[in-house]
Amino acid sequence: MEDPTLKRIIKQAGLALLCALMLMGAAQAATITPSVTKVTLSENQTTFTVDVSLSQKEAFAGAEFGVDLPEGVTVTGVTFLDEAIQNASKSPQLTKDDRYFFGFYDTKNQFSGSYQVARLTFSYSGSADVSITLGHSKIVTILDDASTSGDTSSAPFTIQVTRESSGGSGGGSTGGGGSSGGGSSSGGGTDIEEPDTPLGDLPYTDVDPDAWYADAVAYAVEKGLMTGTSSTTFAPTATLTRSMMAQILYNLEGKPSLDNEVLGYPYADVDADAWYADAVYWARLEGLVSGYSNEKFGPNDPITREQLASILYRYAAYKGDDVSAKADLSAFTDASSASAWAVDSLKWAVSEGILSGKGSGLLDPTGTASRAEVAQMFMNYLK
Repeated sequence: MEDPTLKRIIKQAGLALLCALMLMGAAQAATITPSVTKVTLSENQTTFTVDVSLSQKEAFAGAEFGVDLPEGVTVTGVTFLDEAIQNASKSPQLTKDDRYFFGFYDTKNQFSGSYQVARLTFSYSGSADVSITLGHSKIVTILDDASTSGDTSSAPFTIQVTRESSGGSGGGSTGGGGSSGGGSSSGGGTDIEEPDTPLGDLPYTDVDPDAWYADAVAYAVEKGLMTGTSSTTFAPTATLTRSMMAQILYNLEGKPSLDNEVLGYPYADVDADAWYADAVYWARLEGLVSGYSNEKFGPNDPITREQLASILYRYAAYKGDDVSAKADLSAFTDASSASAWAVDSLKWAVSEGILSGKGSGLLDPTGTASRAEVAQMFMNYLK
C-alpha cells in the first residue's frame, strides 16, 4: 500500500523542482533596453534618436526586434553600433502592420554578454503625444542539430514622445545615445563612419557596379523581389535564410492575402507577428516549402543550395512551367552528397542554367548561398 505521506513529499518536491526550473528559465530571458524612455521634442524638431541595448548571458546567434510605430512616426535609419554586430549578417529592415523590423544573425552562437545594438533614427512632425513600443523581440540560438530556437520572453519597453508647446521649456531628453543600458562588449559604442558614396545606380554602398552580381542585385531590387538590409546596404555576401527565401517568393507573387484562421499557423518557431510570417505560411499553403519533422520551420536557418533548387523547382511547377529537363550531374565530383529528395530539382536547376558549379568540379548541394547568389539565381530563372 502506498504511503500517503511519502506521496505528498514527492509531490511537493516535484512542485518545488518545477518552480525552480521556471525561475531558471525566466532568469535566462534577454534584457532589451532603450537609452531613453521619454523624449521631448522642441517646437520645430522632427527627428530624434534612441539607442537599443541587449544583455544576454547565454550564447546566441542573433536577435530580431520589432518596434511598434504610432501614426505619424517612421524609422528613417538604423545604425548598428557594436563592432561584432556590425560584422554579422543583417535581417531585412521593413515595416509590416505598423511594426518596424530589424535584426542581426550569424551561423553560430558567437554572441553573449551586453551589447549596444543599434541607434534608431525616428521622424515625427505631429503635435500629439505618442508612444513607441518594442512589441516584438526574438533571441535566436542554434541548437546541436543545427536547427534554431527562438526566445521571445524578453520584456517590452515603451518610449513616450511629447512635444513642447510654443514658448514652453519642456523637459526630459531629445533622444540620442544616452545610457547603453548596462555597458557593451568589445567594440560597443564605437564611432560609426559615414557611409561611402553609393555606387552606380543602386543606393547600396556595398555593391560594386563591376561586381559579378551587380546586375542581378539591381534586377532583384527593381522587380521588388529583394530589398536592402538598410537604406544604404544590400549585404551581398550575407547568407540567405529560409525565411528570406519564402519572402522573395511571396514578393514575386505580389504578396497575396491570407486567411490566417484557415491556415492555422502550424510552426512553433514562426511567430504570427514576425515580418516573414505571412510569406512562410503562404509558401507552405501552396506547397512550396515544408518544415522539419518536429513541426519547426527554422526561419533563421541558412538555406542550402539543394533547398533553394528544390523550392524553385516546386515554384516553377506551381507556375505551370515545364520542369522535365534533367541535366547529368556526374560531372560534379560531389553530386553523390546531394540528398535523395533534391536530386531531380538539382538536375532541373543545372539544366536550366539557374544553378551552376562552384569551381573545382563542385556543385556543393549542402552548402549555403549568399544574397548575391540568390539574386543571380532568380534573375537566371525569370529572364
